[in-house]
Amino acid sequence: MIKKIISGGQTGADRSALDFAIDNNIPHGGWIPKGRITEGGRLPEKYHLQEMETSSYDIRTEQNVIDSDGTVIVSHGKLTGGSALTQTFAIKHHKPCIHLNMNKTTIAEAAGSLNNWIEKSKIKILNVAGPRASKDDRIYQVTKDILEAAFIKDKDHGGKVIKYKENNYMAEKLDQRQTGNESEDDITELELEDDALEKKMRKLESDAERLLHHSNELLQELNKTRAKQEKAGQDDLELKNIG
Repeated sequence: MIKKIISGGQTGADRSALDFAIDNNIPHGGWIPKGRITEGGRLPEKYHLQEMETSSYDIRTEQNVIDSDGTVIVSHGKLTGGSALTQTFAIKHHKPCIHLNMNKTTIAEAAGSLNNWIEKSKIKILNVAGPRASKDDRIYQVTKDILEAAFIKDKDHGGKVIKYKENNYMAEKLDQRQTGNESEDDITELELEDDALEKKMRKLESDAERLLHHSNELLQELNKTRAKQEKAGQDDLELKNIG
């Protein structure tokens, strides 16, 4: 069971998680850059976030990853910018992280995945991240819908709202199929896989070059040792002949 929800206080997914926590009497918090800065201005005091000593968004993002038991990142499509950085920090600090791509799933499916991940990873303090409102004007509502579907199953009017939004998302996905936008998203995913594979290949090539260089150094040392041994043998033979 989640005991606390934290975020960075930015507009969009961050703010949605904090509003959900406040509306449902769930303890909330997190870190925010110095001056409580967001793209919409200073974060109101009703949000109980701690100020960093720096105005760096990146450092704030990393601290929230560190202070949580795990991070959920909500998006429409591939991760970019601060959302991608959040995932990178989670990997760096060996923290559980789940990405909910709402271009490929429904609210109910996302909520189910989130609950399963929380239970499996034993998440108590949940960090919520995703795009800011200026990058995705739908992210605030979809994040709130996911949290409601995941944590407030007995909320009558919530079920109706969520069902309505699921139908909208399925309609959007059908429109994407008809217009070809879904194939573009699939191509993007394949491109990301190709990029990851290319990076692995470059690393393997680099490792192979290092091994080859090391092997050459060992071979040179071995040849030097053999040369010294042969010379020592010849010197001994000459001494015996003189004697």
